[in-house]
Amino acid sequence: MGKAFDSIKRGLLQAVEHAEGHAPQPEKQRFASVWDALADTPQEAARMKARSALRMAQPSAGQRKADELIKLLEGGTGVVRKIKNPPPLDQP
Repeated sequence: MGKAFDSIKRGLLQAVEHAEGHAPQPEKQRFASVWDALADTPQEAARMKARSALRMAQPSAGQRKADELIKLLEGGTGVVRKIKNPPPLDQP
């Protein structure tokens, strides 16, 4: 969390400098992925990429709940249609 806090702090300081009219020109950097930009080390970036890929491959808990609800509403026929952007089922 230290890196995230430092990043937020740096962003706020830059916003204040910009508002006061004397913001320095930022350095431009290019990264192969957002994970490479966020990570401190290549190993950390690789771990983030792997975790992201796993999360993307697994259906979310909300989607599983939506699938179960549709199955119940359709009388248990086993026909489950995917809902685009289902609402969260854990919130009222």
